Amino acid sequence: MKAGCLLLTSLLTAVFQVSGKQPPHIIVIVIDDLGWNDVPWNNPDSLAVNIGFNARQGVILDRHYVHPKCSPSRAALLTGRYAWTMGRQRGAIERFQPTGLSTKYALIPERLKEAGYVTHAVGKWHLGYCNEKFLPTRRGFDTFFGIYQQSVNYRTRESACPSFKFRGKMMGYDLRRNESVTYDYGKLYSPIMYAQEVKSILNKHDPSKPLFLYVPFMALHTPHVGRPPGRYLRMFGKKVRKTIYKRLNMESEYSEDDDYDYDEGGFEHDAEQRDMLLVATDESVQKIIRELRITGLYNNSVVLVTTDNGAGARDANSPLRGKKETLYEGGIRGASFLLSPLLKNPGRKYKGLIHLTDWYPTFLRLAGLKAEKDLDGVDQWDAINLSKPNRRKTIIHNIDEDREMGTFQASVQDGRYKLIWGQRELLKRSQPHLRWNTELYDVMDDPNEEKDISNKKSEVVKAMKEIISEAKKDVNGKG
Repeated sequence: MKAGCLLLTSLLTAVFQVSGKQPPHIIVIVIDDLGWNDVPWNNPDSLAVNIGFNARQGVILDRHYVHPKCSPSRAALLTGRYAWTMGRQRGAIERFQPTGLSTKYALIPERLKEAGYVTHAVGKWHLGYCNEKFLPTRRGFDTFFGIYQQSVNYRTRESACPSFKFRGKMMGYDLRRNESVTYDYGKLYSPIMYAQEVKSILNKHDPSKPLFLYVPFMALHTPHVGRPPGRYLRMFGKKVRKTIYKRLNMESEYSEDDDYDYDEGGFEHDAEQRDMLLVATDESVQKIIRELRITGLYNNSVVLVTTDNGAGARDANSPLRGKKETLYEGGIRGASFLLSPLLKNPGRKYKGLIHLTDWYPTFLRLAGLKAEKDLDGVDQWDAINLSKPNRRKTIIHNIDEDREMGTFQASVQDGRYKLIWGQRELLKRSQPHLRWNTELYDVMDDPNEEKDISNKKSEVVKAMKEIISEAKKDVNGKG
C-alpha cells in the first residue's frame, strides 16, 4: 500500500512538470479590493492593461468566488477551508485584536515544504500577529517581507487607530522583514516596493528547487494615503493633481508631511487616488511576471492572480450588485485568472464554479502531494486544464449567527441558484430585522441579481436552506 502511494505521488508530480525534474513553481498574487469592473475583460476602459494582457494569455476564471472580506479570504485560500468553519467569518482581524488564524489548520506553505518547496511571502499578512505562533514565518514561510495588519500609509508604512485623527509621530509603524521591523526601501510607493522585493527573491532563487511565492498586495485597500509617484500624477493631468493635492507644492521634493493628510476615506478625490493605485499595481504585477520570464522560472510555473474580495466602491464592481462585506456578487465574485505554460488551451474563459478554497488541494496535487480529506476545497486542475467534469457543484459562502444580538446570515450557491438567508452584510454590522430575510437569484441568467425569485422557487429555497442547516450541524458537531 505504501509503495502504491509513493508511486501515485511520483506519477502526479511527473504529469505537471515541464522539465520533468521537479514540480512547478507556484506564484499567488492577491490584489486587495480589486473589483469586477477594474479589469479589462469586464470593462474595456479599465486602466489595468497589463493584467488584461496576461489574463488573455492564460485562462480567465469567470465564476471564481471569494469571501467578502480580507482575513476570511486569506484564511480560506491558505487552508482550503471555508472561513466560517474556522471562526473567521465575521470580518477582518482588526489592529491589536488578540486573535489569529488557528494553528490547528495547516497552510499551503507548510504542506508544500513536504515536497521540497522554498516558500516566501511578500505583502499583507492580515491573519494575526498578537502571538508569535500566528506569524507567517511560524506558518510555513521561509521568509516574510510586508505588513502584519490590514493597511498602512502607502509611503510611510504608518497607520492610526481609525477612531482618532492621529498626526505625525502619534502613528504606529508596520513593515517587517521576517520578524523584525525594517526600514528597507525608505518611502518607496507600496506596490513598487513589493514588486522590487519579489524581483530580488526571483533573482536569488535556485531554479533547481520548486518555489512557492505568495504576494498579497496591500493595494487597492483604503485609506488611499500616500502621495503617488510623479509619473502617475502626470498621467492623470494637472486638473486631477490640483484637486487632489491643492495644498501641496507639486514641484517640490517628497516630504513626509505630504502623507499626514489622514482621513478615514482617504484624500478629497479618492476615486482618482484609487485609479493611480490600480495603475501602479498593474505595472507591479507586470514586473513580477516579466521577471519570472527573464529568470526562466516562468517555463515551469503556475501563476494565480486574484482579488481577495469585491471592491469597497460599488462602481468598481459594476454591473454586479453589492460591494465587499456583502454576499451579493459584487462582494464575492472575484476577478481572477490563471497563467501558466502548463495550460493546454490558453486564451479563453473558464465558466466552471471555483472557490478560493479549491487552490489548496489543486496546488498540493501539482506538487505531487495528497490533500487532507476534510477540506472544503476540491482539486480543479483537470477541470480547468483538460475540460474534465467540475467536481465543484456547491459553495457555502457563509454561515454566521449572533444569538445575543439576534442576527443571522447564511448564503449558499448550488448550480445556477444562490440563496441569501438573513443579513446581506457581514454580522459586524448588526441588522436583526433582516434575520428572516430570504433572497434567491438565478446568477446564471441574472448575474446582477436584479430579480429575487424566492417566491417563485419555494422548493429550491427549501432545499438550499437544508444544505445550510446540515452544514451548520456538521461544523458544530466537529466542535
